[in-house]
Amino acid sequence: MAVDGREIRRPEPKRYVLLHKPAGYLTTREDPRGRPRVFDLLPELGARLHSAGRLDYDAEGLLLLTNDGELTYRLTHPRHAVPRVYHVLVEGRTDAGVLARLRHGVVLEDGPARADEARCLGFVGSRHPRGEGGPRAGRRPVAEAGPGKSWLALTLREGRYREVKRLCRAVGLRVLRLVRVAYGPLRLARLGPGEWRQLTPREVATLQDATAPAAAGRTLR
Repeated sequence: MAVDGREIRRPEPKRYVLLHKPAGYLTTREDPRGRPRVFDLLPELGARLHSAGRLDYDAEGLLLLTNDGELTYRLTHPRHAVPRVYHVLVEGRTDAGVLARLRHGVVLEDGPARADEARCLGFVGSRHPRGEGGPRAGRRPVAEAGPGKSWLALTLREGRYREVKRLCRAVGLRVLRLVRVAYGPLRLARLGPGEWRQLTPREVATLQDATAPAAAGRTLR
């Protein structure tokens, strides 16, 4: 469409995509080294998407891709303290004392950090227990399980650079795998690695409600 001889672009329709990011993919749009990007996993959707919050190259799990800049800002701003839940395979002692240290907090190079929740999933092995709830009760370790390895469920709210890995390292744990299973009201559920789906209107409304200014005020009180 043109007005007074000037081309007027119609705004892109808002898109909201939930993707299960596999390990070995970048969340950036460009990479001079030509490594795989999460956008390579999607068809053309008629919109230029970006990631609302990042996951490291070797991390996995729930990633929200959208062209809604306002929602992205609210989701990622520390004021809103949107919870992120991670399942983390670690090597090292994960007794009650270590879990308490994760919850009480440690001091990192960029300030104090803590997990809102930290619990052991009662599962040992390198294969991730599918779904946000963790393994079924009584499930036995898989064959590649080794001593001193366990899955933890950690809930954090800040989204700082490599915060999960640095927090675990501060209490003597080495992260072997990291899978984000929830971001605010969104859940990874049974979406497989590399699979994606568009959010429903109800899910989008729930995200917007969760990051509204009034919700942020309730979170911080």
